[in-house]
Amino acid sequence: MICGQAFITSQTDLYVLLLNPDRCTISGCVTDNAGRGVVGATVRAGAQSATTDADGFYTLSGLPMGTYTLTAALSIYQITSVSRTVTVSSDVSGQDFSAVPLAHLSHQRARDRRGGARRGGRDGAGRCAERRDGC
Repeated sequence: MICGQAFITSQTDLYVLLLNPDRCTISGCVTDNAGRGVVGATVRAGAQSATTDADGFYTLSGLPMGTYTLTAALSIYQITSVSRTVTVSSDVSGQDFSAVPLAHLSHQRARDRRGGARRGGRDGAGRCAERRDGC
């Protein structure tokens, strides 16, 4: 299927059934840091939005061909790769997002304040780093 077109063939003819011409889908999954699906995240592309199901999957349907900014959000998670540009001229799958529970991040910050492994922030690669500038 190419954006709303189903191809039907017989031995002598090819027929194109236009189900919804020039309409496409974007699909993917939102998972947590353990690889489990995250339910209830909102994924948007233009004016269209979808909510992830119990397994973390979403599908945005009926999109005209074009370029979209795809975003994902859920108030109790920090979504990584929160935004990306997707060009659709056919159905696009595999547009996945990762999410970390904010409670996990709060626990990490509290541990840091008590003298845990992290001191002074993160380096450019996201690893823990010592403060060197006296801030």
